[in-house]
Amino acid sequence: MMDIKRNPNGSFMDKDAIVRDLHNHIQLNTKQKIQNTSEDQLISYHHTVGLWIRNNYGLWDESYPHSDGKHPDDFSFEIIQEFYRQLNNT
Repeated sequence: MMDIKRNPNGSFMDKDAIVRDLHNHIQLNTKQKIQNTSEDQLISYHHTVGLWIRNNYGLWDESYPHSDGKHPDDFSFEIIQEFYRQLNNT
């Protein structure tokens, strides 16, 4: 089983912490691809970056407390959108 990325205190990361962590761990060429994608095409990252987010940050865990009841697919997409907006300063 994969280790879930967590805060130093062992708690799940919230959306802002995940986005900050992505800035530190996503490779430059992937960042550039995401940055140069139009926002309406971000869904194309659902099965790649989105799956990685869902698996690595524990979004599938029923006890994940930060999604406000959203499905992990939808919540990971919100994270991708925020990451994209930060990359594009929008």
